[in-house]
Amino acid sequence: MYRSLLFLLLLVSVCVKSQFFVGEVLVEDHSEVYLTPIYVTNLETRKTVLCDYKGAFKIAASKGDVIRFTSITTDRTDITITEKHLATYNNIVELKMAYNVIPEVKLSKFKPSGILKNDVIALDDKKSPLALKQIIGLPESKGDGTPPEVPPIAFVGGGLAISVDAIYDVISGDRKRKRRLYAYEKMMKTTAAIRNYYGDDYFVSMKIPKHMIDDFLQFVYSSEESVFALVQNNKYEGVKVYFEKYLPIFQKRMKNTTIMEVVK
Repeated sequence: MYRSLLFLLLLVSVCVKSQFFVGEVLVEDHSEVYLTPIYVTNLETRKTVLCDYKGAFKIAASKGDVIRFTSITTDRTDITITEKHLATYNNIVELKMAYNVIPEVKLSKFKPSGILKNDVIALDDKKSPLALKQIIGLPESKGDGTPPEVPPIAFVGGGLAISVDAIYDVISGDRKRKRRLYAYEKMMKTTAAIRNYYGDDYFVSMKIPKHMIDDFLQFVYSSEESVFALVQNNKYEGVKVYFEKYLPIFQKRMKNTTIMEVVK
């Protein structure tokens, strides 16, 4: 009787530990962003898995665990596991883009003849300014010309100045988006500088495929805050320590995805 009870408890324990949170990641604008690694982390167990190229994932979890989804192109998203999550094998997790790609500016086919009178007649001065802009194909500014971090209230010239645009940014959430875009651009410039300093051959010799070099550098940058400061002070050799630290982790996470080619 004692052995049977012990076996039953052991079986229940194994079943509880073998629970998984399974599903698929969808991006808000349905774009093809799965070439960028999406990491799925159980904050309770500190275990991390990588979504495959279709966005599918599977991670060990228990009720009450917090699962975090992160990537360099989407907002961080946390999911608290419930019994329903564990009982379902087609959970859908939607991620929001952290930035928007600026569309290409295309000019219209309007060509001035060189004769002012004819051009004025062609444009028709009775048309609205908006219609004229559309005919000519003039690009319009997407911003208000203010820097990303304009304070809502500041002392200027000995007096108190209030920025209506800055207050609007805080209320509408534009300031948060600007900060994310600035952080993304800072990361891209930093990793590009590191890659240019070491050269592709250096990373290929570390068994990193050429098309995965940027992903590796972005992974290192996101994991260590001091990387930016080192690059700013031209201390590129100091970054090498983090290459050695995170290379095994990066290779392990990439091993089971079809995005990474095996380098022999």
